[in-house]
Amino acid sequence: MKKRLTGALSLLVVLALVFALPAKAVVPQSEEYYVADYAGVFSKELKEKIIDSNIELEEPCDGAQIVVVTVEYLDGMYSDEYAMQLFNEWGVGSAEANNGMLLLLATKENKAWLTVGAGISGAFPDSKVEDYFNRYFWDDFDAGDYEAATSNMLEALFSWYADYYNVFDDGGGAQQPNGGYNGGY
Repeated sequence: MKKRLTGALSLLVVLALVFALPAKAVVPQSEEYYVADYAGVFSKELKEKIIDSNIELEEPCDGAQIVVVTVEYLDGMYSDEYAMQLFNEWGVGSAEANNGMLLLLATKENKAWLTVGAGISGAFPDSKVEDYFNRYFWDDFDAGDYEAATSNMLEALFSWYADYYNVFDDGGGAQQPNGGYNGGY
């Protein structure tokens, strides 16, 4: 009986210590929300383009958003857990549709990750994420051209959203009036 009580108390102490430890911190949300360039690798023009394109994306695409975050280091976290923590803490995309994406670049660690909301993960599975990284991102990223890598990736992602939400007019071009998405990129 005494051994069981001691074991149970030991387990409680361990659990209390684990839950008392603070979670690893990620960068705070930026004022611009859609872009948080903590690594300082983007031009003012690219930041404005990311913001403007997201504003145009949200209404016709059920609140969808693509947030881009750059950091130098992940502070001991894995890319996927860092990106998912940002995604959840910042509330990326529509809460109802869970249709956001968060692109994370860790420039000094040469790592990147794209987190996709559960509401669109069936239409944009991990295999598609890998394909997009290979086609639009890695070559420029590996060359240290983070702006080109991000711009190319975002162009493809915004285009995917336009297709997914069918925000094209009858002529095959993107809708312009009434808040329709014009491509941004």
